[in-house]
Amino acid sequence: MLVAALVVALVVGVLLATGDFSPTSPSSSSGSGKYETYRQAEPRAQSGVSATPGGPWSPVFGAAVATPFSSSVPGANLTGLSRLSSCTVNWTGGTAPKVTVPATPESASAGTAAFWTFGFVNGSHELRIVSVSDGNTSVLATISGSTCTEEFASLVPLASGSVVDSPTVAENVSAAGGGSWLTAHPNATLTWDLLPGVSVEGIFSTAPTWHAVYTTCSLSSPVGSEGAEFNATLAAATGAVTAHTSGPTVCGASGGVSLTVVPAGVDLAARQAI
Repeated sequence: MLVAALVVALVVGVLLATGDFSPTSPSSSSGSGKYETYRQAEPRAQSGVSATPGGPWSPVFGAAVATPFSSSVPGANLTGLSRLSSCTVNWTGGTAPKVTVPATPESASAGTAAFWTFGFVNGSHELRIVSVSDGNTSVLATISGSTCTEEFASLVPLASGSVVDSPTVAENVSAAGGGSWLTAHPNATLTWDLLPGVSVEGIFSTAPTWHAVYTTCSLSSPVGSEGAEFNATLAAATGAVTAHTSGPTVCGASGGVSLTVVPAGVDLAARQAI
């Protein structure tokens, strides 16, 4: 699905933009929290996007990065998106922002992170991306264009209260082996991605899923360096772990850790591109 490629390119672009991101545009608002769960960070993102034109906006994904070290991630622009037919990326402020992913210390509660990104769609099936970083909300970009909006129309918005919160995800992943993996791999980077269900003209439909990836690769790991990884997929409605694996991996294929969404048959699935 093209929608998968679009979310891949956008979120990777956000994380791989060069330098520091300061949420000082008119679309930014400050919050008091730093290490937040999905249900704490999502209302901040919703408030920020609701203050922008084109709404109402409905959430369709959320992704967290909990890294032990604050990282200013070098990288390239969204060159991949510019090659997609009939798709347009409009960055708030006119250019791709610079991003720092702040640290989430080990003392933070399980399932919380200092950095979240969210996607929202409107009635025209445009996709708007919002970050919540150290409690600060920023509207980053809007994706539109005929090809993209046709694909975004298949995403089923995430209904409030219909999915388990990220601490439940962390707890269940830990019980499935993630906890012992983290004990054996201190200073790992943790990600949790909540992906929507998909419905296509009554032909098929899928349920929303959580996906967790724990990796020794950092946001600044050299390309080609070796690492280790634990990942798990969970039913978003119940938090039940449906699959999990662990093993070696190669860091930095995209310049470090990055969040991606990829198609798996007729489902949308999440993985860690490293």
